[in-house]
Amino acid sequence: MVSPNSGWQLVGFEKCLEQWELNEPVSAVLDDMGLIVADWIFSRASNPYEGVQREPGFSNLWFGHIPGTFHKGLVVCCSYWIEEQTSTVRCNMFGTLSWPV
Repeated sequence: MVSPNSGWQLVGFEKCLEQWELNEPVSAVLDDMGLIVADWIFSRASNPYEGVQREPGFSNLWFGHIPGTFHKGLVVCCSYWIEEQTSTVRCNMFGTLSWPV
């Protein structure tokens, strides 16, 4: 998945999103939850550092919650690897966690 004119290539997000949707009940709670997450995924191609933090102990693993996904005390989160040398953003996983994260 490559966003036009972004410079960042997104890898593995579709597969991880499908897996999350199969396993997490919150994905079905809101009709537009999948759209919110998909829009956020594409925003990673513009700036993969926006709204996330580097995970302690890892040089290039980043984690953050996805704005607009808070529902009944839960929020959707994602972790991914940023490979600057290849301009690649590689999804690690999506998950639903209790707030605050």
